[in-house]
Amino acid sequence: MIDLHNHILFGVDDGAQTIADSLAMIKAGAARGFHTFVLTPHYMIYRGYTSPYEKNKIIFEQIKTACRKEGLSVKLILGNELQYEFALTERYGEDVYTAMGGTDYYLIETTRQNGTALGLLNFVLFLEKQGKKAVLAHPERYDFVQDDPNVLLDFIRRGVLIQSNYLSLIDYYDQKTTETVKIMLEHHMVHLLGSDAHQTEAYDLYPRAEAVGVELVGETQWRAFFTENAGAFLSGKDFDIIEPKPFRKPAKFGRVEEPDLSRWQKHTLL
Repeated sequence: MIDLHNHILFGVDDGAQTIADSLAMIKAGAARGFHTFVLTPHYMIYRGYTSPYEKNKIIFEQIKTACRKEGLSVKLILGNELQYEFALTERYGEDVYTAMGGTDYYLIETTRQNGTALGLLNFVLFLEKQGKKAVLAHPERYDFVQDDPNVLLDFIRRGVLIQSNYLSLIDYYDQKTTETVKIMLEHHMVHLLGSDAHQTEAYDLYPRAEAVGVELVGETQWRAFFTENAGAFLSGKDFDIIEPKPFRKPAKFGRVEEPDLSRWQKHTLL
């Protein structure tokens, strides 16, 4: 399996702090069946997590060397997780942050509270102008998605890939996040899954998340998130994307609240 989102790169954000931490996380992931890890350290200006790409590459090579010495047969790929703010556009092209491995996709996120779909979409449009694309990280955690999961239709129909955290399925964050990710999965609003691991616990909890996920979407689809979909993504190939279904929110007294789809129906899948 492939883990497309984690914080294994040590000493640069709120994930692994030492090379021993990095190795422990890789070993924990490998024990659960992950053989490829895309290391996605935060590039988060307001928190001061701005380790530049050149520094990250040095740490990355240290981890690769340590894995070889430990006899760990895993593949490591370097990327970033970019928290959107306007300064990101000003720093584009300065080689301070990077896409996911050799792909044209940048992994992007926003703040969990008070972030906006509009800000993220503006960054998506900026990336499009550079000939690049976006993967939206764990949107089930954002309050504007929790308020209305249909907002993701705007992203999906612009060709944005949606990556959810498997830990979201087991109340690791909160019940609202769990409720939202289940809605997203049931309505084909998820294309990729990742650990977003900051420590070994994320991999230790994988079996619990797998049990919930398999019951929800079936074993074939669950595996595809980590294998066929993730493998095709890293290889720059297309993979099957199921047309998303609008979410119809249950209302009081057992009636169904029909969503206002006028703003989405004008789009077609790219």
